[in-house]
Amino acid sequence: MPDLIKIEFVNERKRNNHDSICRIIFIISFFIKIMKIKILFLLALLGLYSCSAISEKATEKAAKENAYLSTFLKAPSANLVKTFGKPTETLAENDQTIYVYEVKGKVFNCQRKFTIGNKNTVTGFVSTCWD
Repeated sequence: MPDLIKIEFVNERKRNNHDSICRIIFIISFFIKIMKIKILFLLALLGLYSCSAISEKATEKAAKENAYLSTFLKAPSANLVKTFGKPTETLAENDQTIYVYEVKGKVFNCQRKFTIGNKNTVTGFVSTCWD
């Protein structure tokens, strides 16, 4: 009989050790999951911040471009040719001429379009250039 009790005690101890190891593994995996969630959350916040920073910079550069091109409004079209050179393309729409300038930028290519009215003055513009 003592051998049987001894075997049961050893089995019980092994079972307790196994349960303890399982608990430790569970706790470690739980903390790893929490850390993954925290890291993903921080990456998401960083991504949102980056997007807003890029958006702010793009808005700022577009405002500078618009301010610069606004100086040509109501000015003779000769000023455009003097500043930007010969237009890449010239279009005619509704008694107006449109000068199209293709600009090769540092990052991407863009366009500046100027509307020229009847009196050969600049009446409007559209630009996709930021830099």
